[in-house]
Amino acid sequence: MNYAVVSIGCGFRGSDRTCLVDEERNLRTVLRARHILAGCGDAEVTIIVTGDVPFAPGAAKTLAALKGEQIRFHIRTNDLFSQKHIPVIIGPGVGMMSEARGVTEVARRERIEKLIIVSSRWNLWPGRIVWRRRASEQGLAISFEAIQDKAGWRTRF
Repeated sequence: MNYAVVSIGCGFRGSDRTCLVDEERNLRTVLRARHILAGCGDAEVTIIVTGDVPFAPGAAKTLAALKGEQIRFHIRTNDLFSQKHIPVIIGPGVGMMSEARGVTEVARRERIEKLIIVSSRWNLWPGRIVWRRRASEQGLAISFEAIQDKAGWRTRF
């Protein structure tokens, strides 16, 4: 089976750093990919990051680019991935509706069969409905993994 683990963008802590919520989402995304590969020897895993928006107009890097760098660092420093190439794709869209539409369309083109959405509880609470509908339209299986203790009613930066 071909999987995509999707790390939903949250925000910046500065022009060159993601917020703590994103750091937790990125780490959890890599751990989930590792778990899939360890349990399914023939599985293919792609990581998709969202948040293709700059810190400020004209900024050199977008949130998604910073997330991709963090994820690639985690992949390089994890022994389990040494024999496996894990593509990291920047998904289209900013915000729940356009992210769900864009990521599911990319997943279908990439022949991905199942999405695992990694986000915060506060984001997944309304987002599950949108993601499930879009995944269903593209014929994709979907599951959700909420991070804990980094976000709530008010995101802590």
